[in-house]
Amino acid sequence: MKFSEHVKLAPLAVKKTFEYNHCFLTLQKGIKKIYVVGSGSSYSQAIYLVELINRYLPFCAIYLNPYSFVRHSNFTESDVCIHFTQEAKRNDNICPIKFAKRKGGKIILFTAKINSRIEAEVDECYKYGSETSKILVASMSYASGYVVALKYVCAQLKKKIKYDVDEIVEKMEKALKIQYSTEDVFTDFLYAGLSYSVAVEGALKTNECLLQDREFYELKHYSHGKHFVSWNNNRLFNIMYHKKDQDLVDLYKDTIFEDHHTINYMRSDLLPEVAVFEWMAQMLAFITQSMENKGIELKNIPIHNRIKIPHGFTY
Repeated sequence: MKFSEHVKLAPLAVKKTFEYNHCFLTLQKGIKKIYVVGSGSSYSQAIYLVELINRYLPFCAIYLNPYSFVRHSNFTESDVCIHFTQEAKRNDNICPIKFAKRKGGKIILFTAKINSRIEAEVDECYKYGSETSKILVASMSYASGYVVALKYVCAQLKKKIKYDVDEIVEKMEKALKIQYSTEDVFTDFLYAGLSYSVAVEGALKTNECLLQDREFYELKHYSHGKHFVSWNNNRLFNIMYHKKDQDLVDLYKDTIFEDHHTINYMRSDLLPEVAVFEWMAQMLAFITQSMENKGIELKNIPIHNRIKIPHGFTY
């Protein structure tokens, strides 16, 4: 199955994960810190979950990649490790879970696939939608992972975050049909607010799917030096923002962006906490359209065998 076909199924994966009856346990008082760990697409999911926890729950949460968590964190028995994973089988899953268990802290696993070996090591395990078939780059599981993060935080709240699942799915389906400008040039994902995690993922997928150099940057912060290089060079900008940040976007049209820049505006007027689903559909639409225009299919991307084979490094 082509990556574009997986992307078309992302709204369905989101809907099914919303409908799934997760039996979430309540986070107990006395937790010192929550570490949310993930790599690749799971790192973007970790960012989103941390943003929700810090916004709504009385805990301090931070996101880390697996290696930094194991080697450089101060995780203790008073902390919680929430680990995001797509496949739950690599050392980047095994090492942080074993580390957290050794330290005596609580371990919660969010996974698109169940691995009995890893599941046996954790205190709680919650599943979200996986890909319909094996594929190099995640889209369905990436989108549905955001759902389980949102539902988990809502389960901890007396006053729930109000959202309409049908509206979210409809916005995603419409966003996937939007036509964007594409170009084989250095690509910037500029974000504001809760679109941060999607900008991170967009930059990753530009590398994975388009084989293009890219970066992500907070929209307002981009004016601090970055434009010294971009103003007289070809650039493609994907700007992810909420309607409440329209004034900043309008300002940048006249101060940072040039006539020779290619600009895609990815705006949402959904509740900011669920606008991520519209942004991710817009981002995925840009990626698949760019792949088509460049004549790229994932199966044809040349990758060194030493990169394909999961590493055996333990830490």
